[in-house]
Amino acid sequence: MTQAQEFHLSTPGKMTSKTPHFQVLGKNQSGILVHKYGKKNSIIEAYNSDLKLRWKKEMSFKEPGAQVKAVIPSLTRLHVFYFAQYKGYTKLHLQSLDDKLKPVGRAIHIDSIPGYKDQVFNKFRVINSLDKTKTMVYQPAYGDKGLEYVKVMCFNQSMKLLYRRRIEPGYSEKETKLRKTMVDNDGNGYWVIYETIKPNRRQTAIQNEFYLLKYMHETRQFDKIALNIDIPLVNGLKVDLDNANNRMVMTGLYALNEDEGAKGVFYQVIDLETQEAITTSLTPLDHEMIRGITGKDSSSNFDGLFSFSLSRVIPRFDGGAIAIAESRFDNSESVQMTSIVASTTPSFRTVNIIYFNDVVVFSIDPQGQIEWSSILRKKQVSEDDDGFYSSYALVMDKDKLRFVYNEEVFPKTNINEYALASNGEQRRNTIFNAADFNIMLVPQLAKQVTSNELVIPSYRRNYLRLVKINY
Repeated sequence: MTQAQEFHLSTPGKMTSKTPHFQVLGKNQSGILVHKYGKKNSIIEAYNSDLKLRWKKEMSFKEPGAQVKAVIPSLTRLHVFYFAQYKGYTKLHLQSLDDKLKPVGRAIHIDSIPGYKDQVFNKFRVINSLDKTKTMVYQPAYGDKGLEYVKVMCFNQSMKLLYRRRIEPGYSEKETKLRKTMVDNDGNGYWVIYETIKPNRRQTAIQNEFYLLKYMHETRQFDKIALNIDIPLVNGLKVDLDNANNRMVMTGLYALNEDEGAKGVFYQVIDLETQEAITTSLTPLDHEMIRGITGKDSSSNFDGLFSFSLSRVIPRFDGGAIAIAESRFDNSESVQMTSIVASTTPSFRTVNIIYFNDVVVFSIDPQGQIEWSSILRKKQVSEDDDGFYSSYALVMDKDKLRFVYNEEVFPKTNINEYALASNGEQRRNTIFNAADFNIMLVPQLAKQVTSNELVIPSYRRNYLRLVKINY
């Protein structure tokens, strides 16, 4: 193993039909926590630092048929949001559990929703603030013209309700959609919405009208702020809060015309106190980057980048940001099937091929100028799995960004890492070979549980294992 100081691997655990899904929750005083769940069953597993299983327990609630929506770990407890059915209504409850999964106090009933549990379960979302001290539960409600309102509940670290609100974007003739919901470290809520006209088939970049809905819970002040984005964006807008500077950072890949691919990087910073844009920039992709990605000189018929979309924007303490884009595209092919029965006509099936290729990282200074960009080469190809084993896991080290990924979607793949320094210099390392440990990593489900620990689940032949890398 290169660069990584320590490497640990848990023993395999067979997944069951009762709990076919899994999620790495994080780390608290009980250890590294994993949630295995299904519609009717939820199990928590706690592992110590070298990934030895400490305990495994099933969560139980007094309501029959309860279904867990989210598990939020704190230092000493788990806070569980779950749904239960009551005749024609579904009720949302909040229950705190101690480190032995015993209830702490009574479950709190926080909402009642008309309809059956299966109808409302996926309509609710749960998010955290950056410092994990605030939790927001929200439900977007859509009508004929798109988003009508967002039902919001916000809780502090002790899971005391800070506020309950119905956030309304206001009437519009255009179709309205919710792009992003955020909660800051003080519990204030932010919703980025956009209004659009349905595009025709030829349009790849659509010029939407964006707005920020902002709710300050201490003063109960609500504002709707128009965002000045007057250029078509390719594959959407990426938004995040800069808690350190009380700002909101927005970035996207822009096109010059609505039937073109990306030709540059849009960047804008909003001061959340004054509600004004303090930085706006449009930076064309430079010739060297275009040549590096496409293999072509940009002076020859460059229509833009079509397969890249921004996957993340990371605010910097100095007021700049890191923007990360990844190439993904899908293709379908008809493949002839082998038949054990004699037939005069061949049979075919459709195979969906998913490509996750290069990653491009942009470092943007506080004035909105691109300081440097770096292309991280990779090529991941899979079939009929929606890219389950593709893409990367991101580690934010004190002076580096680390991208951990499967070199190929193949049981004998190398597990590679790009270490990207703050000046844009990159180094690629091979950490280990998956075949040496009989594992297959799922990078998109990884979680950085401390400043120097990355936990990546491995899922192969219906067995789940955890891999922990210490830096």
